[in-house]
Amino acid sequence: MKQVRAADPEAFSCSHATASVIKYPPMSTPRDSKKTVVVADHRGPERSVLEAVLKRLGYGVLPVESLDELFEMLAGDTAVDLVVLGSELAGESPDDVARRISRPDRRVILVDAQDRGDGQMVGFVDLTEDAYLGIGIRVPEIVFLANDLLYSRAGIPRRKRRIYGGFPASFEVDGERQQGSLYNLSAEGAFIETVTPPATEKMVQVDFELPELGPFSFKARVTWRVQSHQTEGRRSPPGMGVKFVDVDPAETEKVHAFVSSGGRA
Repeated sequence: MKQVRAADPEAFSCSHATASVIKYPPMSTPRDSKKTVVVADHRGPERSVLEAVLKRLGYGVLPVESLDELFEMLAGDTAVDLVVLGSELAGESPDDVARRISRPDRRVILVDAQDRGDGQMVGFVDLTEDAYLGIGIRVPEIVFLANDLLYSRAGIPRRKRRIYGGFPASFEVDGERQQGSLYNLSAEGAFIETVTPPATEKMVQVDFELPELGPFSFKARVTWRVQSHQTEGRRSPPGMGVKFVDVDPAETEKVHAFVSSGGRA
């Protein structure tokens, strides 16, 4: 899996798609109702990078460096929409802390700084309906999930289960092969990070490889895209969302099982 170094703020390019063919209901933006995120992590470099990216996207960001400081802030008058909690700051029972402070109007992303189990797990796991455990994830994946939780489109059901993180990929459009990476993946489609996304409704051939499962090659339709210049106030890397079409059910089941297991074959 491609790893984006948390200490590199330039590793995340900020933009967001505008739907063209599919008519989505209006989407909230930071200009409409600014959301507040608490970044609770005693590790200065990691906290600083995440704080900088979130601010650049229009979020209000409140950094804290201790569990007592976090509890004091949550008990105060400031409305907090999301807490990004480092597991080491949370003490001996980080999962319990995340469950305890989460609620429907205040989601929690618990970032695990250590490998769990056999070290093969990468991605997000639901702790509760409002708390999520991220294992082996980096700043871009945290931001992508934060956007998903705080600015989902009204009337659109919650996204299907997917894996966040980079897998090397390529795609062919109009006979030309281009490189990119799978920014996230579900059994139905993917978001491919690329600075040259084709226009919506274009058909592409997407090729990628998953750990222990080998190569996949899917025909896909571009459903939305984010161009590199669409950065001001947006919340996604440049690239394209694609929907897989005419896929062998056996191949779909392999991807579904991989995603459902959190990135384990």
